[in-house]
Amino acid sequence: MNSLRINLNRFQNNTLITVFLFSPPFFNAISNTYQGQSILYAINLLIIGVIYVFNLSNIKFNRETVGVLIYFLVVASYYSLDTVIFTEHVSVRDFFDATRPLIYFVIFLMPIVVNSQKFDFKRYFNFLLILFFIQLVINFFVFNDLLSFFLRVYRPQQSGYNWYRFSGTFGFSYMYCHYLILFMAMFFYLHYYTGKKLYYVFYFLTFVVCLASGSRIGIAVACLVYGLLFLTAKNKLSFLLVPVVFVGTMFLMTIYYGFDYTDSAFLQSVIDKVLVLVENGFSGDPSARHRTSELMVAMEIFYENPWFGSGSNKMYFSERLGLHLESLYAYYLGKWGLIGLSVHFVFIAYLIVIANRVARKSEEIFEKSFARGYQIWVLTIIPFGLSISVTDSYRGPFLFYLMSGYIFLLYLQLSNTNKSSISDKEDSIMLN
Repeated sequence: MNSLRINLNRFQNNTLITVFLFSPPFFNAISNTYQGQSILYAINLLIIGVIYVFNLSNIKFNRETVGVLIYFLVVASYYSLDTVIFTEHVSVRDFFDATRPLIYFVIFLMPIVVNSQKFDFKRYFNFLLILFFIQLVINFFVFNDLLSFFLRVYRPQQSGYNWYRFSGTFGFSYMYCHYLILFMAMFFYLHYYTGKKLYYVFYFLTFVVCLASGSRIGIAVACLVYGLLFLTAKNKLSFLLVPVVFVGTMFLMTIYYGFDYTDSAFLQSVIDKVLVLVENGFSGDPSARHRTSELMVAMEIFYENPWFGSGSNKMYFSERLGLHLESLYAYYLGKWGLIGLSVHFVFIAYLIVIANRVARKSEEIFEKSFARGYQIWVLTIIPFGLSISVTDSYRGPFLFYLMSGYIFLLYLQLSNTNKSSISDKEDSIMLN
């Protein structure tokens, strides 16, 4: 019976992450990105609801879990009250925006609900690795007309340079790049703790795929992470030589095989993109113009009401920008003010602290590597926030709060183990 339960828990863990990574938003079958995101949320929440119902008897609240629940309830109440008071025309979409923290809590709690037995992260990591490589293979579908039809389920209408950027099933290269950085950091620490060269190969491969995403913010953050991890690497020479050898080998291969860059639609579109940036600066780039516009609109509201923002106010932002707020700082300062932004980062700081405790106390290499990699991953929210709120957009919240839930689960398991160990010692002393 115990073995059956463990296998069932494993199946539910694998189902959750698979659905979160591969559920289709059907972008090309609908007219806009917002509807695609709504479809994605509907599919994911349906699966979450089914799993919750199946595990109702496993739901138990301890002190730590109640504390996190209170946090999310307070934030949701603040968002709702903020919206009612400061949003002039409240819509159904505003209600959804205000109750997001409750959805986040449900996702965050999933690992605890599912894993009634001890969680074996090593087995789970192996499954994550399989999904990682499936995502990697999917990227190459862009170069085949038949296979590229499959990608249109996941991507908005794109052409030229944007079509060839690696984005897996995320549809947007910056979101995919943030997902990659979690693995990049985990591979680094697996190499650091075990010394196995294969993990360094995976680490560098992930870095190269980040570059292939073509996301400016993603590439900048990946290079920053590479540089910071280089400072803590045991074998710094390999961290310098491997990139140089890789670039040199690629260059020599193009010369040997006589590759004509002018015949590549992808490289030609990259060159065109660079030329536009050189000639016009960021004003020639639609993405940069939109980020600038949304920050300006958010700052207008921020100056009017710096502490509380404007509430959800989706109608106003849609009329001013034509799109929803994407930048983390524009989203939180414009909608929820300094209080909302501060509360968000307080929770992020809490997650970093408990991840550090997992990394220090765990004796399992995979748990330690996941915790250290997770810390790096969470810290990258800060620079990524200039472009996108990775904790609130598209697949971002499902992936972020699920992985955070696993960190919380490992933290609880280690805490319970330590308490049991202390209790056993006390019993032993009393018997003696």
